[in-house]
Amino acid sequence: MSCVTVVDETLQLRLRAMHLPSFLDHHVELAERAAAEGWRHVRYLSELVTLEANDWASPEIPYLNEGRLSARIQHCLELIWSPIPNARV
Repeated sequence: MSCVTVVDETLQLRLRAMHLPSFLDHHVELAERAAAEGWRHVRYLSELVTLEANDWASPEIPYLNEGRLSARIQHCLELIWSPIPNARV
């Protein structure tokens, strides 16, 4: 087993544990695109977060739309959706 395989498996386990399905589904494909197009790490992360936020805002996820968010998740979503002052992407 190579080091890359171990890192990838660990990352997948952590993304599952953190309940980040869009990160899990798209991180490899988006990383390849980022490398091919010369993205900076902030843009790559921003693209992943945007995918995740869009999925979380989707009406197909009923518990998010019924007001049953924990305070921690609500805080994280507010941070994701708030503008970043002086950010360069």
